[in-house]
Amino acid sequence: LNKYKAMPEDYMKYSIDKQLKRYESALNHIVKCQENFDECLELVKENRLHKQALTLFPVGSDNYKCISQSYAVYLESKRYYLEASFLYEKAGALDQAISMAEKAGSWQRAGSLARTAGWRADRLTELWRDMAVKLEEQSRGLESATIWREWLQDPEEAVAVLSRCYQWAEGIRHCRDQGRQDLLQTHLLPALRERRDVLSSTLSAHKAQINTQVTRLVKVREDRSRAVEDDEVEDDRNLEDADLFSETTSVGGSVATSTKSKSSLATRQSNRSKSGKNRRKQDRKVYSTKEGSMHEDLGLIAELHEVMTVIPGLIQEVADVLRGLLELDDDQNLLQLQNEADEVIKLCEEKKSTIWPGQAAVKERFGPDSTVEDI
Repeated sequence: LNKYKAMPEDYMKYSIDKQLKRYESALNHIVKCQENFDECLELVKENRLHKQALTLFPVGSDNYKCISQSYAVYLESKRYYLEASFLYEKAGALDQAISMAEKAGSWQRAGSLARTAGWRADRLTELWRDMAVKLEEQSRGLESATIWREWLQDPEEAVAVLSRCYQWAEGIRHCRDQGRQDLLQTHLLPALRERRDVLSSTLSAHKAQINTQVTRLVKVREDRSRAVEDDEVEDDRNLEDADLFSETTSVGGSVATSTKSKSSLATRQSNRSKSGKNRRKQDRKVYSTKEGSMHEDLGLIAELHEVMTVIPGLIQEVADVLRGLLELDDDQNLLQLQNEADEVIKLCEEKKSTIWPGQAAVKERFGPDSTVEDI
């Protein structure tokens, strides 16, 4: 007690509150002890009181910057890179703020901070190039192309990025706005043709897969029903999740209409008292398409569900490629690609009633007989 009495009042209250683990109250007292800021900072770090501490110091003061720096380090360790960037900026550590903005993918902020920090032209160029490459890797082609075009003054590479990221309309617009018809022939047209051929092959592969697996599914069901009827086997499988794939997937629209998927089974099984390893093993067993396996039918339904779910995205991409090639007056094999897309859509619609027996056919969403609700 005498030890506490000998302390300055605010430091004494801080010490008592800390002993009683009333850390926020302790913080309010220790901030008044300017000579004990190191202890204050340690209290903030140990008990993660950065938010509270920032409100207790004047913005821009040395202590405020120290707290901001500490908070930024903590946020960086938790991978909150954008938030860390703002805190590093408040701490006056612009290089770290730029680095965090770059990691967060906030290229506009990183570029602005780099200019504010007075980076040399060669250093800026290196930063912009790195960000443009990373954005392209993240399938953010439009943003990557913007950096190449506006900051790096390289319209040719901008068009190349748009071509690699399948941004056909923007690529064509950019070439025409810049008066670079040559880039249409050297970059966009070859990329469009290549993508046309890839889409054609992909549609053909999906069509073959659907036909093959539906045929196999029908045979598996017939064999199982025959065996049950002949009392050769007893269908005592635990099929509580078999209705996962009873939902019809619409492939005629722009999105897949399905409320259930394979992830539903994983979610439901995760609530059971099984280890992660056993659960994954069970999932593989349930979804095995090996001929003769106990759950082959479920495995086939799962794979058919997956392939039908990706069809709408492919159809949309086919439309984009067709429009791009028509813009460039290249109609070679376009009718073939369109016919292949139509065939896959029709095939999916035809096979759904076989895959999911008892499901009502999807009503045509458009036409003179459709209501507003149908549309």
